Amino acid sequence: MESVENLPDAKMYRADEDGKNIRAYEPENRFQLHRTDLGTRLLVTTSEDRIEVFKRLLDLYPGPFFITLVIQEAHGAFKKTGRYYGDRGKTRVQIDFFLDHFHDYFCYDGMHHLWVSCESSDGIVVFDQHDLFYVYQRAAEAGGMLLDAGYKEGLGDEPFNHAHRSRPEIVPGPKEILEFTKWFIAPLQINDVADPSEKSLKNMVMKARMGRAVKKIKKGQRGRIE
Repeated sequence: MESVENLPDAKMYRADEDGKNIRAYEPENRFQLHRTDLGTRLLVTTSEDRIEVFKRLLDLYPGPFFITLVIQEAHGAFKKTGRYYGDRGKTRVQIDFFLDHFHDYFCYDGMHHLWVSCESSDGIVVFDQHDLFYVYQRAAEAGGMLLDAGYKEGLGDEPFNHAHRSRPEIVPGPKEILEFTKWFIAPLQINDVADPSEKSLKNMVMKARMGRAVKKIKKGQRGRIE
């Protein structure tokens, strides 16, 4: 029987056009420059290991660094939503350890954004809940690096009908993250509003199961949801 728990690990899930099948969102290796009122940023999707790509993007910045976690839905040891600001002055070695140690949580939990900011250059690399990286202050350099690595220019379509789920059961996860450094918690900002969450994902899965049952009934088969 299909259930949320049986879905493959992913930050985001999408439904087929007919809504009868749910699958993990699988982005391609692509990038795109995006001009905003605050300057140019680079948007990146990848099929590679997300944390390894994150570290390659951080190679463009000198440090020191600090971490911000945007928790969009309370789960596990994250008892409240908000922006969790970590201590400043982290070295690159500390940042790499943080990313590697919590690899699975950052790659598969879909109810947070992770920012690593460079204190000396105002540069930021963001890994958001849509499996999408944003690169600030080093957008052109990052685009050239990715082009040399075989990435294609221009992003694919983000799935419109999609949902996320939180993964508080992953260890090391929320509890260990909170123990990693001191955190200052501030309220969520307007742009931090949570995207479709696990409730939406469960509804999506139920609709898919119902859709397949209806299809079987039309074919004269048993209508049991499976």
